[in-house]
Amino acid sequence: MIVNCNGVSRFVGGLFMKRRTNHDGYFTVNLSKGGRYRTLRVHRLVAKTFIANPLRKPFINHKDGRKKNCCVTNLEWATRAENEKHALKNGLKATGDALSTSRSGELNPLAALTRLKVAVIRKLRPTRTLESLAKQFRVSVTTVWRVCKNMSYKIQ
Repeated sequence: MIVNCNGVSRFVGGLFMKRRTNHDGYFTVNLSKGGRYRTLRVHRLVAKTFIANPLRKPFINHKDGRKKNCCVTNLEWATRAENEKHALKNGLKATGDALSTSRSGELNPLAALTRLKVAVIRKLRPTRTLESLAKQFRVSVTTVWRVCKNMSYKIQ
């Protein structure tokens, strides 16, 4: 399914595809191959099909800032930094939001743990359960697990 600039769905293989809006506000469609279904974002399908990406940029920017405008003329490949800059410049994202995603560890204003707390969690882990550490430091069990596996608050 490709969406034209008027938002009209086109036929693919003789079937009319129903598009939905996902939790982030983007149009999605369900596609199947070999009995396996995948939900894909329409703007990614349009970009992959019609826009060259010689620099292999991983993100797709909506030039007008409207997530539901999937016209090929409204899309461009971008880096994360380019996408963030565009969002800030056009008022699509508050300055605080950009800071929270561009800083890691305790430099992130939304961080639940400090370096000291992370070090203590890692030191105590062999003798304590994930649940007890999560309760002590007031974070989720998943956060403690990710800290112990060096997936969050990475050792540099």
